[in-house]
Amino acid sequence: MIVHALILLLILSVVPSNSLTCYECGCDQNNITACNCGVTSTAFDGDYCIITEQRFIDRTYIQLSRVPRNTTWVYVEDPYYILLLESIRYNQTADAWYTWTEGAVFACDWDLCNSPNLINALPASFQLNIDKDWLDTNIYGNGSVTECHHCPFETCGDSANPINFTECPMTSCDNETTCLAYDLWNDLETNEQCYQSQCAPEYLDDESAELFGGKYRIEVEAIVYLAQDRSKYYIWEMDVYCGAENCTRPTIFSEIANKLNYTISDLSMYPTVRPTTLPPPTTTTT
Repeated sequence: MIVHALILLLILSVVPSNSLTCYECGCDQNNITACNCGVTSTAFDGDYCIITEQRFIDRTYIQLSRVPRNTTWVYVEDPYYILLLESIRYNQTADAWYTWTEGAVFACDWDLCNSPNLINALPASFQLNIDKDWLDTNIYGNGSVTECHHCPFETCGDSANPINFTECPMTSCDNETTCLAYDLWNDLETNEQCYQSQCAPEYLDDESAELFGGKYRIEVEAIVYLAQDRSKYYIWEMDVYCGAENCTRPTIFSEIANKLNYTISDLSMYPTVRPTTLPPPTTTTT
């Protein structure tokens, strides 16, 4: 969901005071020492450093890198944060809902703050969960529907000009299927957000659906700003895959947000106040 391009600069002279040096390494969870590679990059254009994890069933990929300040679709209030992508998924065989963490990002903005020493400090989960009865009724329902709200292209709005949901009428699907919808908050302060909804694509109706997370799930991107109140999180984006009647209604996202329970993990490894930048150690610079 977070797409970024690396900006690598060749440092030929003295580094100015407004530059930022970040580690640039990659590794597998089974060989974290490979992320202690000593390679860094330095840039002058408002980037910040990151540690990212992509978590799969059988392995986790880790990247130490940097991203431009305006990389994400969502406005970053403070580039010192933890972000987790979690999904609440339905196991039809067990008739149970469970939480799966798909990825994590740690971001910071002082020299060499994305140290490989912090890889193991990334939280495993915010343990997002919702009462099973509510999920059974509002997300799973009967397991299939014949119509969904149809808004295949983003429709956007904010507090001053709310989204016009009449542009997203209920539309019949080609066959019994499920619905999917997503809501993206571009700016939390102005409540600028975009909505999109449609009948689920065919690949979510066959056996390959499990490869993509399943037919029934809620995906949430949740961010905690580490220099602010760490007991609070903010939702960037929410995706809903559902088989209940009218499950892509415009209010579904606020309903889910109000039902979510969570536990913020121990974040004490991350300083509450940004430290004074120290001279960087000798490293290989690209």
